[in-house]
Amino acid sequence: MRCIVLGKWSPYPKGNEACSGYLIENNGTRIALDFGNGIFSKLEQYGSFWNLNAIICTHLHADHSGDLPLARNAVKSGILYNKIKAKMPVYLPGEPALQYSIIDTYQDGLQFNIIEDLSEENLYKTAQVGSLKLKFFKVEHTMLAYGVEIAAQGKRVVYTGDTEYFPSLIDYAMDADLFICEATVLEKNKGYAVGRHLTAKQAGEIARRAKVKQFLPSHFFPEYGLDYIKKEIEEGYGSGVAMAEEGMIIEI
Repeated sequence: MRCIVLGKWSPYPKGNEACSGYLIENNGTRIALDFGNGIFSKLEQYGSFWNLNAIICTHLHADHSGDLPLARNAVKSGILYNKIKAKMPVYLPGEPALQYSIIDTYQDGLQFNIIEDLSEENLYKTAQVGSLKLKFFKVEHTMLAYGVEIAAQGKRVVYTGDTEYFPSLIDYAMDADLFICEATVLEKNKGYAVGRHLTAKQAGEIARRAKVKQFLPSHFFPEYGLDYIKKEIEEGYGSGVAMAEEGMIIEI
């Protein structure tokens, strides 16, 4: 299994870059993990959109789902020109109602799988996409949002999506082979993080306490300097953190 970083910024990207998105590949199965603004064009650098097996949107903010209308347009064109045979499966929450009512109009090209309606296994909602097992867990954000574990052949990628700190995050991430964690807010603005996001320091602390094998902090605010973000992550985690960069390939 491997992960390719397609985008790392929130709530908007820097020039010629992208918001949240990662490509997870394993034995011919390819999943786009979040599909924020700019991700469609970044994905095309690593193989055709037509070869995706599914898209995951952990919640309905634009920096995680903003390129879904492009996916819908591409699928409709692809079916017309015999590049793709069927609608593209998308795993996403069915709330909030207003945001979903807009996205729902894309179902002429996308096949929606509402996370709340999936089969339940312990604390997770689960699905299988090709060789990859998906296990969704609720997180704490400004709208209904999920983290997800993606597993194959005994390896686990755990992704927080967007969330404030809550103790069970450590349990969800425990011993992950790759932990992709939002690190959005600096300590000087930690009041803003409440109910919304993790601070960079909290992200590092969670990764350290969960004893993850590889730690990938991401979801950076563009107006912060990356050196400051890294410094605060390492205050929680320890030295040697590798920050998410577009085009980074991580073998798992």
